[in-house]
Amino acid sequence: MDAIVLDDLKKLFDCIDQPMFAAEDGVVCCVNPAFRALGIEEGTPVERFLGTEVQYPQPMGEEPAPFPCVIAGQQFTARVRPYRQYTLCFLHEETQTIPIQILARTSSRLRSTLHVLLNAALPLLQEAEEKEDDRLLRYSAAVLHSIYQVERLAGNLDYLEKLRSGSYTLNLQKTPVVDFLDDLFLKARDLLKDAGIHLDVQMPDKLFNGSLDRNLTELAIWNLLSNAGECSSNRHITVRVIHRAPFLQLDFFSCSRNVGHETLFTRCSLPIRPEDERFGVGVGLPLVRQIAMLHGGSLLLATAADGNICVSFTLRIDRPAEDTVRCRLPVVGGLSPALVGLSELLPDKAYDSRDIL
Repeated sequence: MDAIVLDDLKKLFDCIDQPMFAAEDGVVCCVNPAFRALGIEEGTPVERFLGTEVQYPQPMGEEPAPFPCVIAGQQFTARVRPYRQYTLCFLHEETQTIPIQILARTSSRLRSTLHVLLNAALPLLQEAEEKEDDRLLRYSAAVLHSIYQVERLAGNLDYLEKLRSGSYTLNLQKTPVVDFLDDLFLKARDLLKDAGIHLDVQMPDKLFNGSLDRNLTELAIWNLLSNAGECSSNRHITVRVIHRAPFLQLDFFSCSRNVGHETLFTRCSLPIRPEDERFGVGVGLPLVRQIAMLHGGSLLLATAADGNICVSFTLRIDRPAEDTVRCRLPVVGGLSPALVGLSELLPDKAYDSRDIL
């Protein structure tokens, strides 16, 4: 450790009001008074309060976009920068302008209404199938597609509130990770073909096991694929899966000429903010970040000059697993989680009632 440089950092930090710290080799080595007020001192491992060590996604060779984090119960925006052998982290406190609890209650009502709507629509859909009326079948597919889209939004809001409030109990199960991911990406690849999107997945050569909350991990993957597809300007998504014990890292690459560094950050942060409507409500990435943090991981975003975007989703998979096995993602009427999760990308024809009911 360079004592002179560290001493200069301490003098600089004492002059800054916003919380900030410096880390070396994943351990806090210098803090300012505002950061110390959060109850964190020198010598604390960074992973203890950020979920995992502050890291830089390597695929782009760029620094990551600012990202949201929760420290001592407070929501912050974190900006990290390298300085010699140190990582400097600056925190800006966020204020919650739209109560997630209100949105979650709304989502609960939406799901109840969806259940009624689906039951009411079933006789009409069956009649369209019996008559083999192409016009009615097209209309029924559009109705079903809309139901799946609303279910996706309602489900995301419901999970986001549960994760942020601490009312969700993590259900870690010992999982053959490669087989689990292969199954999800195979479903996604087949469905995305209907949307004209090519999905390329690079999996590890070796099989390995890990502890995952499978429901949450699946939910995160659908959201990450959906966001990558919405951003992509060339209709191509690449996913790279990396096992760096004790972490599982999934890098989602897409190419966009119209999404900048700061835009990515606003899509990942809370409070939810008004955005370009092509990005939807903006719940997906904040939800994925909560899932990563609950698994002791992180969500980092980076952009490059060529327009490529990389979203790195990291989970710690070495924690003790539970013996309990719960049901699949709870969605209205037993709807397919894949068709729900990718509903913003898929065309109406993917929801032909003859295929999915």
